[in-house]
Amino acid sequence: MSSDRVVVTGIAVNTPIGDTLDKVGNNLLSGKSAIGYWRNVDTSKIYSKIGGQLPDYDTDSKLHTFEGHIPDATLARAKRVFKQTTKGVQLSVLMAVDAWLDAGLFEHAVDPFTYGVVCGGHNLSDKYLLDQQEVFADEPEFIGAFCGLNSLDTDHSSSVAQVLNAKGLAYLVGGTCATGNVAMQAAINAIKVDKKQVVAVVCPMASFHPMMLHSLTILEAICYSGYQDQPTKASRPYDTDRSGFLPSEGGAVLIL
Repeated sequence: MSSDRVVVTGIAVNTPIGDTLDKVGNNLLSGKSAIGYWRNVDTSKIYSKIGGQLPDYDTDSKLHTFEGHIPDATLARAKRVFKQTTKGVQLSVLMAVDAWLDAGLFEHAVDPFTYGVVCGGHNLSDKYLLDQQEVFADEPEFIGAFCGLNSLDTDHSSSVAQVLNAKGLAYLVGGTCATGNVAMQAAINAIKVDKKQVVAVVCPMASFHPMMLHSLTILEAICYSGYQDQPTKASRPYDTDRSGFLPSEGGAVLIL
């Protein structure tokens, strides 16, 4: 086993308070809250009314901002992937490309068999599946053409690997709230034990829907009894008046 240090060389984020490190950092320092009332979730039958949502986000426009900054072949692969996958996977791809760019790896010729992708998460496609089930119940032939792939969580890891041309490894791990740590450890093992040079650790955006949110309130796992009328003040994890976790969309990628 190598004793060399494993280091973080690239970072990318996408959150309700920004999709760049500078935006997120500045908004955190200014005290801006990511929490508000759910806009794209029907809360009429559920207890929890608040959470963090990405603003209306144009993934195609974001992809175009990479033109001239990444290789044409990478951009072409990303455009091809965008045509056959979901918005959640598109966000994972965008963050991975952004982090790869931040690490300066597009500037170097790296053997694609020496780098890979570890994706952390599970139940990432629940909302997509529920939406497709409604379509299927009405008319089976009208379900999404790529439903068989898009319904799998591994669509995130395989799509990122395809865009980055990573051929060393591409898989998905999960550990509920510890998922980020599990993914990091898997990436470290890939570097130290499997001798990979670079691993992109991708933590995608969760797929929230009313049934999931309601089930978590029944378990008293997420905030619903307090601060429903003051969502921007609800995030207080170390406060004596805290009232549960706050679900929020968002994701991040680290390059190890």
